[in-house]
Amino acid sequence: MKYAPLVWSALWHKPVEAVLTWLTVTVAFALFGLMLGVNATLQAYIDSAPEDILSVYPRFQSARLQVGMREAIERIDGVSATSVMFILNGYHTDPRNAVTVITVDNRGSEATPQFRLQPDHWQRLFSAPDGLYVSERAAARWNLRPGDTFIVNARRPGLRADGTSAFPFRVIDIVPDVPDSDGFLIGNFNYIDQARPPQSQGRDVMFQVLVSDASRALEVSRQIDRLFANSGTPTFSISQRHASQNMANSSGNRALATSIVGAAGLFMILLLIANGIAQSVRERAPQLAVLSAIGFQSRHVMGLILAEVAIPCLAGAILGTFLAWQLAGWPLKFLPGDFAYLPAPTISRSVLLWALAFAALLAVASAVVPLIRVRRMSVVNQLAGLAR
Repeated sequence: MKYAPLVWSALWHKPVEAVLTWLTVTVAFALFGLMLGVNATLQAYIDSAPEDILSVYPRFQSARLQVGMREAIERIDGVSATSVMFILNGYHTDPRNAVTVITVDNRGSEATPQFRLQPDHWQRLFSAPDGLYVSERAAARWNLRPGDTFIVNARRPGLRADGTSAFPFRVIDIVPDVPDSDGFLIGNFNYIDQARPPQSQGRDVMFQVLVSDASRALEVSRQIDRLFANSGTPTFSISQRHASQNMANSSGNRALATSIVGAAGLFMILLLIANGIAQSVRERAPQLAVLSAIGFQSRHVMGLILAEVAIPCLAGAILGTFLAWQLAGWPLKFLPGDFAYLPAPTISRSVLLWALAFAALLAVASAVVPLIRVRRMSVVNQLAGLAR
């Protein structure tokens, strides 16, 4: 602690430059924290996706899968259960308030274990056509409680036979979220299907297939696609784990892109701190020589310089990570409704530890040249120059 006044004086040798440096380091580490948070979220999203659950979609946009295809899928060896699903994409009160309701038929209790609903939950859902289960995060977002009416306006025109677009749901209950989920809403497929025009009922669906052995998921998905390859409704089947990996790695490998952005920010910090501390050592060389002359050993002087570099880096890492944590979900509020499904960056303890580790590494790298200069400094020459 006896060296604290010297370190404090060195840190504020030039107050304006010191403030700008601290702000730059903080912002750069906030960016770094957000980039690490995005990567952590994507990895958690992949790890949480089940491998033994297949999603069966139409291979072409013009193909319209029909409910009757389920019987053929269930006859495939390795299929444990199959549920018909319809995804209702819409909005609540305002087109910017995007909402998605996953509707399932009465086989959902067997084929959709990822929602972790209990048998009595499913029984209540299938006995209430307009019933809706809302997870805790979704309930907090929409301010919903059991018994509330929640109206979803479909984005697809002509979805209802009566020409309207509104689907009123009644909230049955609030259920726990699943890990790494941003919330979900579960409804009754029959409620949506029976409201549609007669010629559209039982069409435009997808299937969720539960396989008995996760190691056979790829084999079963290929069997499903081969079964309908020459029909008028060819399919595309993929496990939810592989679908998550494809999403995370799309657009040119997001993890690599975010890592490059974070590394660029850290490189800018390195240049800024290294240049600043080098200039500070040059300007204060006579003062450092005086310290050596009055008994400070070389390692003490070098320690002061290292502290002068490390404090802004470590403090900036902590403040920047805190700022990233505060801003994690903020950008999603300004994205179009179609991007509402994107998860917010996860700013966890590991992100802070990585930030501190890189801050320490940057401090050492930035101090290398100034430390070498101090070690080679001639105390006599500096004192002679000071005397003149």
